[in-house]
Amino acid sequence: RALEDLCNKVWWHFVQNGGGLISISKRNPDAPWDLRVLAEKLRSEVRKATFEIPNREDIVDAFSRLLGENGQHTHWVYLNKGTHEENDREEFDQAIVDDIVRCLMQLDAAVQS
Repeated sequence: RALEDLCNKVWWHFVQNGGGLISISKRNPDAPWDLRVLAEKLRSEVRKATFEIPNREDIVDAFSRLLGENGQHTHWVYLNKGTHEENDREEFDQAIVDDIVRCLMQLDAAVQS
């Protein structure tokens, strides 16, 4: 839920600093937003924007650390495991959880200014 909220804040931060329309696809009208697709799109739009976005590097860095290059990145797997019951996975590694929290805090701080 924290990342969902922060994606909304990043989107508003993008718009308030000169960004325009961001298009996101959904699987069907009743489906919730695919959080990974939204986060990847926001990272991409913030990264390639031709206008000044305060704390751009912090936003892109935090998203990059959370998302990795594919859906099997450890941070993303942990975030996903938090929403799905998977008995075959081991307990969370505290260092990875700490880094996820740092990334979320970095995103939050980046859009507060």
